Amino acid sequence: QAAKTVGYGVGKQQQKITMDGTTKMTIETTGGGKDSTMCMTLDGSEQQVDVMGSVESTRASWDGEALVLTVGSKKLQMRRYLRGENMCVEIQPSGGNACVRVFIGSDAVRGLAPRNGS
Repeated sequence: QAAKTVGYGVGKQQQKITMDGTTKMTIETTGGGKDSTMCMTLDGSEQQVDVMGSVESTRASWDGEALVLTVGSKKLQMRRYLRGENMCVEIQPSGGNACVRVFIGSDAVRGLAPRNGS
């Protein structure tokens, strides 16, 4: 609560998302301490992806207009979706409380398109 009150982390991280149709996505994250690039296929198949600094067995697929990434060994799920002009990334650890990161502004949504392409 104290971190939220003082705006800790606000405006520190940026993500550039590149889509190849609806089946492949690259997320370049900068700011917030460590830069990273995550590339994934969005067909639900098991794949090895660099997640938060370590290579993990993951599955990524569309659930309606949300992109869901399930990380096996960390037992967590990330849901990426649009809320108006904001992109939300909801992180839900198994048995824990969810946290939502909100990327604000029209620049946040240029790279993420719903599965139906609209």
